[in-house]
Amino acid sequence: MKNSFPFSSFLTLLFLSFFACNNGEQSAQAGTANQDSIAAIQTITPPAAKYSYGLDLSLHQGTEIEQIRKNQTQFTFLICKASEGISYTDPDFKLNWKTISELGLIRGAYHFYRTKDAPTPQAENFARAIQDLKATDLPPIIDFEGTSFEGAEKQSVEIIQQDILTFLQAVETQLKRKPMIYTNNYIGDKYLNTPAFGTYALWIADYEAPTKPQLPKAWRGKDWLIWQKTGNYSFDGRKNDFDTFNGNKTALQAFIKNY
Repeated sequence: MKNSFPFSSFLTLLFLSFFACNNGEQSAQAGTANQDSIAAIQTITPPAAKYSYGLDLSLHQGTEIEQIRKNQTQFTFLICKASEGISYTDPDFKLNWKTISELGLIRGAYHFYRTKDAPTPQAENFARAIQDLKATDLPPIIDFEGTSFEGAEKQSVEIIQQDILTFLQAVETQLKRKPMIYTNNYIGDKYLNTPAFGTYALWIADYEAPTKPQLPKAWRGKDWLIWQKTGNYSFDGRKNDFDTFNGNKTALQAFIKNY
């Protein structure tokens, strides 16, 4: 006996055929769109990083430089303590200074300034420690902060200002590089409040600013350069000062070259 083919079944097949054809066209269009999107994405050059990041190193971080040697990809620069007062040299400075260069990172060195000590011998101590300063290194840095006053709390603002300018000028004479200043807003506004200080590049410590640091009066109207955002950044189980340069590595190298 021959099987019959009901009209309702015919309508069902007709509907399914139409759906399959229409769906196939949509799939083909989607495939073309995907290919176009992938091609477009592949032609875009990724934007350069907006900022560069670094840490401060001193004897307080111990052998942290060895951990950075193993995992230094997130840092562009490292700044290490070189000297303090008229005779002290950080015992880890030579190792830190040498290793930073070996890692291909931009290096910087700072002198912790003591107001109780004469400025010129301090500059000489600093210059001896970093006598191999290269043109590709950050400028020599004076670290001037609250504990700089220990043992000399009663000095006048005018004397401290003149002594710091003497130190800065002596460093520049001996190292042939214009130094830069590290400080915070309180110290900057009280002691570094004349136009002469504003001619030096500033590394500002501001732990409370949310998006960009406030600058002391002598630098108002200028954009920030290096911002120490926190003193509690954890790396290798140790606390560090975490620093941000306002630009990518190329911009940092340009600042060093042109300053």
